[in-house]
Amino acid sequence: GRRRVRLGSGGRRGRRVGGDALRR
Repeated sequence: GRRRVRLGSGGRRGRRVGGDALRR
Protein backbone atom coordinates (compact mmCIF):
# COMPACT_ATOMS: atom_id res chain seq x y z
CA GLY A 1 0.00 0.00 0.00
CA ARG A 2 1.08 3.61 0.51
CA ARG A 3 3.10 3.47 3.65
CA ARG A 4 4.54 6.86 2.88
CA VAL A 5 1.60 8.78 4.25
CA ARG A 6 -0.44 6.03 5.85
CA LEU A 7 1.49 3.95 8.30
CA GLY A 8 0.30 0.77 10.00
CA SER A 9 0.22 1.95 13.59
CA GLY A 10 -0.77 5.57 13.80
CA GLY A 11 1.14 7.29 11.04
CA ARG A 12 0.27 10.75 9.80
CA ARG A 13 -3.15 9.85 8.51
CA GLY A 14 -3.08 6.29 9.73
CA ARG A 15 -4.22 7.19 13.21
CA ARG A 16 -7.25 8.98 11.81
CA VAL A 17 -8.55 6.26 9.57
CA GLY A 18 -7.29 3.11 11.24
CA GLY A 19 -3.97 3.03 9.40
CA ASP A 20 -3.61 -0.69 9.06
CA ALA A 21 -6.86 -0.84 7.14
CA LEU A 22 -5.73 1.77 4.62
CA ARG A 23 -2.26 0.34 4.47
CA ARG A 24 -3.65 -2.60 2.57
